[in-house]
Amino acid sequence: MLSLRALTIANIDEVFAVYADLPRFFTLLTGEPAVPRAYVEEEISVGPPGHEKMFLGVYEGAELLGVVDILPSYPTVGRAWIGVFLIAERHHRRGLGRAGVALVENLARERGALEVSLGVELVNTSGRAFWAACGYRPTGEQFETEVLGKALRAEVLRKQL
Repeated sequence: MLSLRALTIANIDEVFAVYADLPRFFTLLTGEPAVPRAYVEEEISVGPPGHEKMFLGVYEGAELLGVVDILPSYPTVGRAWIGVFLIAERHHRRGLGRAGVALVENLARERGALEVSLGVELVNTSGRAFWAACGYRPTGEQFETEVLGKALRAEVLRKQL
């Protein structure tokens, strides 16, 4: 049984372990298999000014499997934005990602969202396939993003709840 739990900077060691267990993902995005601890600290604590950010752990019992950050009313009320959704590689291919997405969507719905959006880097074809399998569709919108100094192009995907 999966659950979502709030995480703070006090959980940095657990959260950093999830990021450290994603070398293929970060190599794809940045060319480096690991991210600095300071990057993870910023992911936990920094969000867009004026918007609530929830940084949550995806747990199976007491074990942290992944992390998600969600902006429950971004860019406006009725719309939520998933900024980060990561499941540690050792837990891939077990259906846990889809189960985690369902929990996040339920949370967004409970917070008044009618739709959820997210951005997926164009180079992340497996990530785009995952989100498509979860019912997210391209909007035609794209934007520039940056991960550890590397400029990337991302596509906005959206799902009606």
